[in-house]
Amino acid sequence: MEMLGIAIWMMGVGMFLTGGFWMIVAAFRESAGCGLLFLFIPFYSPYYLVRRWRVMYKPFIIFVLGIIALVVGNDLMNSLQRSLSSSA
Repeated sequence: MEMLGIAIWMMGVGMFLTGGFWMIVAAFRESAGCGLLFLFIPFYSPYYLVRRWRVMYKPFIIFVLGIIALVVGNDLMNSLQRSLSSSA
């Protein structure tokens, strides 16, 4: 079970990083200004995501699925640790 949790967690890290990098690249493809705003201005990222949904929906879905996989993998790893520590 722990190996499954680690595998899901690692897959989540990959999806999270891939989706995030893809979104940054999409912003820079439009212009350097959009890319820099996307990186450094906190509320520009959600604005850009909503305004350019046709370009951003695939990387955003991969990003969100990566977060979900991270949470599930972490929970699987921690649940095994909890069950081992409570039985000892």
